[in-house]
Amino acid sequence: MSDGQKLEAARAKAGTNAPCGDCGRKEYFFAVKHLMHHLALGVLLCGACIMQLKAHGVMHTAEEKAKLVGVSALISKRRTEDILCDNCAVPESSQDTRQHIYNAEVGQVLCIACDSYRRMFGKDRDPSLETKRQAFMERGKQREEGIPVHCRQCNAAKTPENLHYYNAITSKVLCKACDLYHRKHGKDRNVSKEIRRQVMLEIKKKREDGIPLYCDECRKTETTADIEKEHFSCVGSDNRILCITCTNRLYRTASKAKKAAKKGMNEKEIEAIKAEARRNPIT
Repeated sequence: MSDGQKLEAARAKAGTNAPCGDCGRKEYFFAVKHLMHHLALGVLLCGACIMQLKAHGVMHTAEEKAKLVGVSALISKRRTEDILCDNCAVPESSQDTRQHIYNAEVGQVLCIACDSYRRMFGKDRDPSLETKRQAFMERGKQREEGIPVHCRQCNAAKTPENLHYYNAITSKVLCKACDLYHRKHGKDRNVSKEIRRQVMLEIKKKREDGIPLYCDECRKTETTADIEKEHFSCVGSDNRILCITCTNRLYRTASKAKKAAKKGMNEKEIEAIKAEARRNPIT
């Protein structure tokens, strides 16, 4: 029987979509059909396994087979969906340099950073490092597009004097003040003063640019006399811009409500006092 006849007999015996006799990968996965080697007569082998026989005269080891199967599964999966790193979950589509690879040691698909880290240190890379790297990339992209980078807590814009940092504990980009406070105290910084400072800076900038200010309550426009006497300012816990009239009304309302609460009045009575104080003119 010739070699061709032996190959056809082996193919007929294995049936359609025959698996490789060494690594077990199906024939449909390859562009070339399985062949037979004289060192393994009657066994259909894929191209990689035939090359193994030609080079070393023996079949693949169990570890080598697992790697071949893992790589093939990765290639097949890549055709239909985006590949995620099994360690840090970063998608393959977000990587600008190299594709994810199959690490036979742990039997996982890893990005190039996680794979290199494991090969170097023999352990998994901390996923927070990838999150930090992604945050840096996002900030760099924002800067390239001219989008200002703001603190995720106090909303302060990034400047050469006020650099922003990625806080791995909170997974947020924070200004220097918020980042240091969280590292020292383990909790978020009270940013009400910072927000008010930002609003006051915004008011100052609008005045310098000649942009008129409006009271958020009565919609009164700030005049030159108001600017000289500083009648418009940032007021209240919600940091609204109010004129002097609305500011006095706000404080008077709060004062009356506080006195009513001390007298033991219920909520409806307190709300009625607040409404009356808001309606009446300042005396």
